[in-house]
Amino acid sequence: MKIIIKFLTNGSHNGDGWTFNYTSDGTDNDVGIIEKESNKLFENFNVYPNPTKDFINVSFDNENLQDIEIDFYNVLGKKVYSEKLNNFSGSYEKNIDFSRMPEGIYFLKMKTENGSINKKVLLIK
Repeated sequence: MKIIIKFLTNGSHNGDGWTFNYTSDGTDNDVGIIEKESNKLFENFNVYPNPTKDFINVSFDNENLQDIEIDFYNVLGKKVYSEKLNNFSGSYEKNIDFSRMPEGIYFLKMKTENGSINKKVLLIK
């Protein structure tokens, strides 16, 4: 069994914000609750903290050279943040400022030529 515990911080925020990644050794001896997001596009994909009050951190590792679109939408479908990574390969980590956005539900959509990931984020003021 292999367990990786990764603690991330930007140095200026306190509180919840750690992730736990679990990899099975392939036997039936695994015990406990395993919650793993279905994600075959990126390794170590994280969006945190969720819920958030001001900043949203997005991080992932990408082994394949590809174009990646990172978009956030509000509940009305309006794009409120957009970034395009051209021919990107490697580790990505970004702290996105949502402090001026109104409280509510936002949707992250990350799109590549191989598919997309959607994640709901809650902003609480």
